[in-house]
Amino acid sequence: MSKYNITSSDDFAFHLYNSKVTLAISTYQAGRLFLIGSQDGRHLDVQSIRMRKPMGISVYNNRLAIACLNSIEIYASNDQIGRNIPFSFQKYDSFYVPRMNYVSGHLDLHDLHMHSKGIFGVNTQFNCISAFSIENHFTPIWRPSFIDAIVPEDRCHLNGMAVLNDLPVYVSALSSGNEAGDWRKDITSTGVIINVKTNEILAEGLSMPHSPRIIDDDLFFIESAHGTITRYNRKAKSFKTFASTGAFSRGMDNVNNLLAVGRSKARESSKTFKKISKEIREKPCGIDFFDLNSGKKIAWLNFGSVVDEIFDIKFIHGRKIAMYGMKGTDTFEPITTPETNFWRKIPGDIIPK
Repeated sequence: MSKYNITSSDDFAFHLYNSKVTLAISTYQAGRLFLIGSQDGRHLDVQSIRMRKPMGISVYNNRLAIACLNSIEIYASNDQIGRNIPFSFQKYDSFYVPRMNYVSGHLDLHDLHMHSKGIFGVNTQFNCISAFSIENHFTPIWRPSFIDAIVPEDRCHLNGMAVLNDLPVYVSALSSGNEAGDWRKDITSTGVIINVKTNEILAEGLSMPHSPRIIDDDLFFIESAHGTITRYNRKAKSFKTFASTGAFSRGMDNVNNLLAVGRSKARESSKTFKKISKEIREKPCGIDFFDLNSGKKIAWLNFGSVVDEIFDIKFIHGRKIAMYGMKGTDTFEPITTPETNFWRKIPGDIIPK
């Protein structure tokens, strides 16, 4: 843990332990997926897995999918393989092992959703929501009405989607422009939330909206450049500020009455981020927990080094979750079959030099 100088409020570990969950955090800037849990409610267990630009995370049954640089990495959990891991004394509730690496191409995939029939995600480079199959790199299934062609121009920076019953219902974008790079012009005041079914703009003039989510049948979304979380009552059709991180924020998930929101320290080298107020962009990178009933901030975690930006966060059920990344190790690899599971010592002559 000291490598990342992680600090947290005393009750951050307690909330993870009490909810029996592990938090998965993607940071494309640092090229890692973090798994953070607690087995005793007092101490944090942290694992870091190297990945190429991890972005959107999706959890479905015992499967995990992560949008990466030019692919979607898919893992499956196994209850047994983590109980006899040869290079660790620790035992795991669930251990994720690599299953498939789907080559999508450089689509700048953001939010991702895996379900019983496949995967779809926000294809930011091509301004659409795409499904994925073995036949093609991607299949467009929806695009905003103001986008007139499926071309790799990132016109509106479509970045997030709220999903209900395995269907996208709302999306977030940083503008409603139809020319390459339109979203960069007035980035802090042109964001939109769009109703996917009707293609109507639900909200506009937003300050970098991200991470729309359906929670308790209402729509929650973040205005990243303000650090505010908005709750849209879908029945009353009314908007209300739910809470604030006071920081540049992306990534949101909930378990029971616990809402987790990611916050980032915006890049000094980015011309885009410099349009955000200094007070917002210089807050430390980390995670805030809010009470879903009151909107009150109840716990926090900060990364002190290495990690500056977070894109997505997801709760995974299980207090102690681990993963064997696609890149593997130099010594062992997990092998699973319907009948048995074991760790195989890799012969030295097959390891690339």
